[in-house]
Amino acid sequence: MTQAQANELPLGLYRIHWKDGGSSLAAVGYNYKGNHWFAPTNWLGNSVPSYEWILVECVIPIKVD
Repeated sequence: MTQAQANELPLGLYRIHWKDGGSSLAAVGYNYKGNHWFAPTNWLGNSVPSYEWILVECVIPIKVD
């Protein structure tokens, strides 16, 4: 996934599927320039939030009622 594709995503909660396999639950937000980031719930440390959309195969929105 590219940054341009990610910038088209609505803000919210997603299941992110990684190119190298597996998936994570994550929030998607944006910075002051409008670039979208993701913050997986199972990541710790200085890499959150991340803009490395190149690692992402696809995202599936999680509907919250």
